[in-house]
Amino acid sequence: MALGAVLLVLGVTLAMGPYRTLGKLEHARSCAGQERRDCLLASTATVTKRYTYETNDDPPTPPDVPAPPPPPPPPQPFGVVAASTTTHYALVVRGPGGEKAEFDVDHRLYKQVKVGTVVRTQVWNGKIVRVSFGRESQDLPPRESLFWPWALAWTGLLIIVLLADRPRTVWDDRWGVAFFCWVGGAVLFEVLLSFGEWRWAVWGVPPVLVSVLLGRRAVTSWRKQRW
Repeated sequence: MALGAVLLVLGVTLAMGPYRTLGKLEHARSCAGQERRDCLLASTATVTKRYTYETNDDPPTPPDVPAPPPPPPPPQPFGVVAASTTTHYALVVRGPGGEKAEFDVDHRLYKQVKVGTVVRTQVWNGKIVRVSFGRESQDLPPRESLFWPWALAWTGLLIIVLLADRPRTVWDDRWGVAFFCWVGGAVLFEVLLSFGEWRWAVWGVPPVLVSVLLGRRAVTSWRKQRW
């Protein structure tokens, strides 16, 4: 349980900086005059490269469970099912001062621009946080730095919850449930971040999933007492 507490405190501490940064960015106003700090500076950038890449969407490997008896051999060999993949669209741009930035964009914006296209940007403390071309635009807030601190805190919280009831029991079915709970939390966190709901991601995901975990524990305990 001490490990869980350490991870929780470490994660919360590391998340404070990115969390405050997102809060300042959310309320940032346009730069006025020579102002450049903590304000949105309208600028332009030139697309120097555009490319796509793919990531595998295989589900995470579940914990080991006893293998069932092997089925009888099929009359014909099974076909190999291809793993599902997601295509990502990326741009590399160069600002008027020679600074470069690389980021993912959605497909609609990607189709609109070519190498050499000049896009409109908004820069916050030296980082591009919005890119626009024509009617298409996309926000690019620096949310990535928030995930790993949150993941540390989420891991610590799950360890504390799991060991609080029966600390002497280390290996049982709770850990399998916790594994899927952790993965589900991470996926839900990323989905909420992609929609810009970073406050809901930070404060909403843990209470909901911990409640589910505790509810399952209560139902299991009730069934054991009943029988």
